[in-house]
Order: sequence, then C-alpha cells, then structure tokens
Amino acid sequence: MTSVSFVCVARDAGRAVWDLNVDLAVVAQPGDQVIWIDDSGPGSDTARWLNRFAAMEMWPDGVARETVITGTRGLGDMGIALNLGLARATGTYVLVLEGAVRLSREAVAAARKASVGTDLVLCGASPLLLSRMMFRRTLLACPPDLPDLPDLRCEEATEGWGDLALAWGLLARAGQKVREVPLATVPHPVPRGPGGLFQAADRLCTQSPEAALWIAAHLPGWLRGAGSGAVAGLLEQARIWATRLPHAPEGAGAGAALITALRAGNGVQARHQMRALCRADDLPGAPPPLGSAPMRVWLGGPHSKRTPFAYPALAPLWEGRIEVCETLEQADLAVWAHPLDLLDLSKETVKSLDQSLIPAALISEEPFWDSIFSPDPLAPVVTLRAAHLGGLALHQVNHHRSPIFDFAAIPYFLMTDAGFIEAYRRLFARNAALSARAWTASLAHRPTRAVFMAERRPEAFHDIALPAGDLLGLCAWRTRLAADYTTGMVARLGASWQGGATRFDLADWHADKITRLDGQAELVSALENTHQPAYVSEKLFDAFACGARPLYLASPGHRVHDLGLPEAAWINLWGMDSTAAAIAIDAAPPFAEVAVEYAQAQSHLAALFHDEGTLERERARLGAAVTGEVARLIDLGRA
Repeated sequence: MTSVSFVCVARDAGRAVWDLNVDLAVVAQPGDQVIWIDDSGPGSDTARWLNRFAAMEMWPDGVARETVITGTRGLGDMGIALNLGLARATGTYVLVLEGAVRLSREAVAAARKASVGTDLVLCGASPLLLSRMMFRRTLLACPPDLPDLPDLRCEEATEGWGDLALAWGLLARAGQKVREVPLATVPHPVPRGPGGLFQAADRLCTQSPEAALWIAAHLPGWLRGAGSGAVAGLLEQARIWATRLPHAPEGAGAGAALITALRAGNGVQARHQMRALCRADDLPGAPPPLGSAPMRVWLGGPHSKRTPFAYPALAPLWEGRIEVCETLEQADLAVWAHPLDLLDLSKETVKSLDQSLIPAALISEEPFWDSIFSPDPLAPVVTLRAAHLGGLALHQVNHHRSPIFDFAAIPYFLMTDAGFIEAYRRLFARNAALSARAWTASLAHRPTRAVFMAERRPEAFHDIALPAGDLLGLCAWRTRLAADYTTGMVARLGASWQGGATRFDLADWHADKITRLDGQAELVSALENTHQPAYVSEKLFDAFACGARPLYLASPGHRVHDLGLPEAAWINLWGMDSTAAAIAIDAAPPFAEVAVEYAQAQSHLAALFHDEGTLERERARLGAAVTGEVARLIDLGRA
C-alpha cells in the first residue's frame, strides 16, 4: 500500500488548519504520516488550532502525527519550515500542503492509484508548483549513480519562491516516471505574488538552462493578477533565459512558441503568446505602464446581487485586482450565487459557455440555499441543472468550502453593508453605559415576553441534517418553536405571520427591525435559518442591540463561541426539539442571575464595533480571501 507523508506548512493559516485536518482524517490510511510545521508570525492564532489537531480523536489507527513549531518566521514562502517537514517525512510519497487548502477523498485516492510504478504524480491544473506534486520521497536524496548531485531542498532566506528549484529538480529526477491525475482538487496552493520570482528563476536558469522552457510555459499562470511592470520584467528575463537553451524547443505548445519568439528576439510575438496564455488584454509594451491586470468576473442569474462582488461596501477591498465585466466573452470566471439561477440561462449565455473554457463557480453566501438546492453542500464540485445545457459542473464556494466566510472577529454578512457597523456602534455604545442593575430593571418592565421575527416556513423538507458538515435546517424548527412558545405576551412578526409588506418592500429593512424591537421584549429569537458552524448573520447582534436576551442554537463547534460573548448572556437551545426548546427557555436562569454577564456582553460588543483596527483587519482578511479564491478558481479551470 502506498504510504503518504502529508507535510503541512501552517503559516498564518488560522482556522484553516482545523478544516484541513478534518479532511486529512478522512483521507489518511494506516502507514501515513501528518506533519505540521508552524512558523506563523506574531498575533497569529494558528497555534491554537494546531493544539486542536493534537487533540483530535478521529484519526485512523496507524497514522503518525507530528507538530513542529519553529519559533521564528523565516524569509520566503516556505524555506526553513518546508525543509524541516521534508527531513521528518518517512512515507513512500510526500504531498506538500499549505495551510489554507482542502482535500477530497476521491482526489487523494486517485493520486494513490496513479502513484503505482511512478516517481511523481501531478495532482492538479497548471501552473505547476511543488504543492501540486505527490512525489517519491527518495527523489530528494542524491541518486547513487550521480554522487555529485546535491540533495533537493527548498531554498532558505529568500524573498520568495524558494520551492521553485526544488519543484524543477523533482521533475528532472522523475524523468519519464511522471503521471497526471485529471483532478484539480488536490491541492489548491495559496496564491502568491511575483516578489522573489525574478531571483529564484534566474538562479535556477543559471544552474539549469533547460528549465527556461518550463518557466516560460508557467509564467502566465504564476503572474495572473500581478502588476504590468512585473509581467514586462519577467518577459525580458525569460528572453535572457531562452538564449541559454542549448537548442530550440520542439513541439507546438504555448510554452514552446513563447520560447521560440523570445529566442528570435520577436518581442511583439512574445507578448502575443503571453497574452494568449494569460487571457489578459493589457499586457505591457515598452515602456511598461504601471498598474494591474485585474481578474475579470461575470455575474449571472437573478441572485447576482448576493455575491461579494455586488456589495459597494466590499468593492474597494479588491479594487484593481478583481473586475466585474459585462459579458462572458470578457470574463476569466463565471459566477452564480444560487443553485437554481442556472435554470434561467439564455441561449446566448449557453453558447458562450459552450464555446469557451472559462471556469464556472457557485459562490453562495447563504447556507439555506445550499442545504435546500445544492446536490451536496459539502462537495468541491457540483453539477446543477442548467437550461439548454442539461447540466453544468461548477466549483462550489460556500461556508463549508471557502475562507471567504471564515471570519476572524466580525462575521461576513455584517461586512457587506456599512449600515450594520454604524447602527451597532451607536446602539452598543448606548447599551454599554448601563449597569447590570439597570439592565435587570429595564427587562422587568418590557411589554413583550418574547419576539419571533423570521419567515414562517413549516414545511418538513426544511428539516435537513448533514452531520458531516454540522449542518441543520432550522426554518421549520424555529417556526414550530414560535408556535409552541406561549409564555406571556409573544409577538410573531413578519409578513408570513401577519400579512402585509415584506422586508423587500422596505427602504431599510434593518432600521425598521431595530425600531420595532428596540427595548420591547425580554427575549428575541436570533435563530438562523440554517445551523452551519461558520454562519453567523445579523440576528444575534440585533437581539443584543435591541436590549433583549437572544435565543440561539449553536453546537459546541459553532463559531459563535469564538465571538467572546459570555454564554450566560444568551440562551443556547442546541440539541433540543422545538417542544423541549420551548420548555428550556423558561427553565433558563432568570435574567437577574445573568445580568452581570449580559452587561459584560454589551461592553464587549461596544468595544468590538468601535475598534478600527479590528475592522480594518477583518476587511483586509476578507479582501485577501476573495482575491485568493478568484485566483484559485481561475487557476483550476473548468470543473
């Protein structure tokens, strides 16, 4: 049986460490080895998640596990950390994983099968880098018949791209014993900028001129989204490397054509070849203009306003790096937000999809849609019914699959509209001024015992449970709870209960909600439509902002526990049916016994939303996550 050493570099991966370990526990087999190397910088919470790795109990028997913390942040993208991991590897094969990647059982199984009689398995789409290879560990050592060759290692103390020469060395030593797995899901490397690529490639081509063809073929993918100046500079460098080749390249591939043009000194033809590979319309001439080559996204379907790219508050986070275009013909990536939106494809859209190779993705911010309409919310790729096409395979990006929604301090949805932050700053500053005694007196005189303000959806098909994703459909459950709870004055608000205008008919539904609920009830339901560990909407914050005690439902692994709120300040109904939950609400400690914790929660929320540093870090995290996700999807190509 093929044994694999999974060498995981955890640099600032944070909670992604946990997600990858869950995947590894599924794909690992007896004899495998999991090695985590952590050289995260100051302030990173990666070590906390690695501690959970050590405590995980779901590993198969016979899987060795090890964690190494370097205590220092070396230069370069892998460097010292990767070499430490490679030195500890004992498996027949090695697969390098950067911390923010995901694995699938099918992809790893295919790689294992392909490895039989093979030195190196290419596990993904171009551009090829070390983290796309599963290689025989013995390739790292110098061959017995060539004792003068050095052992292969990652370059250390470099600005970046320290794994470039190592990747090339593995390819060269593998020779003809290389196989490709037609799966683009193992692994997804973290997008990296061009910093250090000049130096790393120049060192490699000086030592191994034959690497120039390989480098030129992959430059476009490595540089996607890089500044135009960087592209121009590397074109000139590639011309110099090409002249070092002992002979002209053979074949009609794009990389060979680019090298041929560069060797001939035909800059116009070289730029044409680079444009064809990069799918960019603004590659530089001479002198190169400064600026960027944005990745172009096309949004389709009636729910296109519910994607990160449609919110004005988020657009500045990737300005110059991602651009929403008008037509599919201009796009690098086609995006839909709702699984049913593909039923409305026009014939023109179908024709464009059929004639192009641009990747398609379902980027869903709503676990409710995923749980009801996606064939598998946990899968990296899903095939959806599409008008005129029958079916279309899409990369699936949602709360289960993407770091976009893996907030650090402020959940994703609150970042989509500056009005949320403004309202919470005002309300929580007011609330934080009240003492525990003042809160106790205030809640004792509320006209309403409990408010339930959510869509009435009693249909049984909403009772969905996917234990593998810790996902529960709550729409029907919370509808039953609203009907079952009858203590004191109970308000059941909303068009689906009372009739009249819906929230979509209101100029500002959130302001209307706050106005109606502020200071009116002891308890306010903050129950989500779906229980998903990373999904936290505005509801919990609204309940606190209106001065009520929230009703919520969260498993032990839910991210709500990471918000820093005293758990006595809200009522958790996890693990109960609606009847038991109705009883548990009245059985919870009376407010007077938790008033201190409740006042602490208000102060904590006031500090959270007034902390500009926290807000800016969350915005930077979200911008980097969206930009990285788009780059990854474009790199993967058509599913």
